[in-house]
Amino acid sequence: MRVRDAETGEWLEVDVEVEVADEAPRSPARYAAAGMYSPHSLSSPSPILHAETQSTRTLGAQVGWEAKMEAMRARYAAAERESRRGLLERLADPSLSPSSRSDLQVQLLEKMKAALQTHLAALVAEELERDTGRQLAMLADVSRQGRDRLRQQHARERAYYKTLIEQTKEEANLLLTATMNDFNLLR
Repeated sequence: MRVRDAETGEWLEVDVEVEVADEAPRSPARYAAAGMYSPHSLSSPSPILHAETQSTRTLGAQVGWEAKMEAMRARYAAAERESRRGLLERLADPSLSPSSRSDLQVQLLEKMKAALQTHLAALVAEELERDTGRQLAMLADVSRQGRDRLRQQHARERAYYKTLIEQTKEEANLLLTATMNDFNLLR
């Protein structure tokens, strides 16, 4: 084998036995020698290796991107159909039977109710977090005038956020009632 010397630039003849693999390593030792994780090593528990993140595909095998993309598109389409907007679009179809229309209306109301409850729960959790911060601020202030000032400020903030939560709850109830009225579900 001829190689060029990096320092002098002259060509040298070197006798080296080089084995070049013409196919991918298949045994666990050859996988490790190639610096790859073999499918055999994934079954053994390791703190730094997780089978979910390691490819068990042999070299040269099909990846299956098309099937993965089709499955992802199907999941997105199903999520879109089951979203509130998708349910409203399905309700706009005039060819729906009355029973399927009422099922869709109930499903839409349940989704709206769940979203509003999640929103209210987030508002309450934020207020509880703010209140914890207020209590810590009260404990941190050592002067009497500072504590009095903080008490007044915190009372104003608590009143504001309490009315905000109550108004949000009332608006949610009004929205659900108006939607039920639109669907003729009120008795």
